[in-house]
Amino acid sequence: MGRRLAPQRLACASVRGLAGILAYMARAHVSIWYPLYPSQHIASTEAIAFLFIPFDRIPGLAAGLLLGWIVSLIPGIRAR
Repeated sequence: MGRRLAPQRLACASVRGLAGILAYMARAHVSIWYPLYPSQHIASTEAIAFLFIPFDRIPGLAAGLLLGWIVSLIPGIRAR
């Protein structure tokens, strides 16, 4: 069988990966929605950005997962 991550390490990597992608997605969504509130003109093609935002944020997810995996190697978190 293959090697498995301990539940604490898996949770740490998962939470960091989720935080990594949410940080970028929130900023992207705000940049699209913000012009609507002060009644500024918004292009109809900006709605297409909502389709591509998740795919554009995959590097943030990968960076968050990597950071979470590195943090999980800290001796206090690492399973014995």
